[in-house]
Amino acid sequence: MKKQLLSVLVFGFLCYSGNITLAQSIMGKDFLQSAIDTSVNPGYDFFAYATGTWMRNNPIPASEQGWSIGNLVQEETYTRLKKLLEESMVANGAKGSSTQKIGDYYSVGMDTALIEKQGLEPIQEYLDKIERIRTGKDIIAVIAELQKIGVTAGFNLFVDQDAMNSDEWAMYLWQGGLGLPQRDYYFRNDARTQNIREEYKKHIAAMLALSGVDNNTAERHALSIFGMETFLADSSRKLEDLRDPYANYNKMEVKALQAKTPLLLWDNIFSITGAKKIDGLIVGQPEFFVQLNKAIANFSFIEWKAYLRWHLLNEFADKLPAAFANERFHFRGTIMSGVTEQRPRWKRMLDAVESGMGELLGQVYVQKYYSTATKKRYEKLVDDIILAYRERIQNLDWMSNETKAKAMVKLNAIIKKVGYPNTWKDFSKLDIDKSSFMGNYIKINIFWFNRNLERLGKPVDRTEWNMTPQTY
Repeated sequence: MKKQLLSVLVFGFLCYSGNITLAQSIMGKDFLQSAIDTSVNPGYDFFAYATGTWMRNNPIPASEQGWSIGNLVQEETYTRLKKLLEESMVANGAKGSSTQKIGDYYSVGMDTALIEKQGLEPIQEYLDKIERIRTGKDIIAVIAELQKIGVTAGFNLFVDQDAMNSDEWAMYLWQGGLGLPQRDYYFRNDARTQNIREEYKKHIAAMLALSGVDNNTAERHALSIFGMETFLADSSRKLEDLRDPYANYNKMEVKALQAKTPLLLWDNIFSITGAKKIDGLIVGQPEFFVQLNKAIANFSFIEWKAYLRWHLLNEFADKLPAAFANERFHFRGTIMSGVTEQRPRWKRMLDAVESGMGELLGQVYVQKYYSTATKKRYEKLVDDIILAYRERIQNLDWMSNETKAKAMVKLNAIIKKVGYPNTWKDFSKLDIDKSSFMGNYIKINIFWFNRNLERLGKPVDRTEWNMTPQTY
């Protein structure tokens, strides 16, 4: 069901030097009063009374699940980023520059004729690797290869801060390998979920058929794939169980994990992915990996080939020709979320640039919309806020000196991140060109995968930004 919300806009550090923004124009008038629908009795339905006029004047677009004031502000940002990308497309930026990389990636993403012409060619090497599977060892090798390009078939492997020691990076293994959002979709028996399951099987078959599998075989494979995923879902933890940080933190040596899951060949997996010197790691859900180990033995290599082919297509469908993207939208957008229209292609490609190399786009963005003077202005504002906290803590009569000292330790630990990073991420190892949109997407996924692996054994950089300057 679509939802429409009226939210209160807190105007913070998303600032545009020298420009009157939508947010400023909204806050400059009696906005809340203009949103009210006086025809509604507030005692009967206060929400409709307080927001009725705004909602009537702002219907949910067919391409969106919901709509709020935040979306209006985001639309303004989209418009500016679109202009920057269109300018970058024709700027002929120097090879390796931010302008060249974001311009070429956006340009080739908008080149639908080239995408249609190339078809499955950009992922053919991975389809061929899947097709050559004959043994359990082959299955493990392909799963490891797919991890590098962003396809989390079987499980999720990633590097993150150690939840029990945030000064260190750790290798994590997490349950995964499902095509539906989470395990309950495989077992709930309400009418909506049952319908989603049936539509999901049709969706799998349709995607396999688009990739060249004959219809009868595609339908058989869809059933076996759903059976494999149900088998894995049976030992996947429920959402509420995943919220327990202690239960999902199981640190163990690789040899101990190998003893529990002898068919998973962890040394091979780490070697293929490029992970080096992995002695210990954090396993989120050990019982899931025991079940995955059983799946290697219980399902034939033909079933595994179908499963891996499906997950490769499922992950990349919206980067492939329109038939794949449309089929994916039919299931993910319409069946699952009730959205009846795809977002315009320029927005989808803009999101791809933002997701893949958002800081490169950010470098171009801040040059035009966020001056050094603006950054200094808001850094001073943050300094003033911290100073005010410091003075107020010192003057509190209800807080002991010992507690004040601990409060000061926390206050002094604050790291200011205002406007944009003082040091940008290094994208020099990422090569982007106009030869293939999917090819670029795979290179981006490999870039981030390798970058995360390289963190192992290094100190955590707490000054690093995990959002982009243009993020609202």
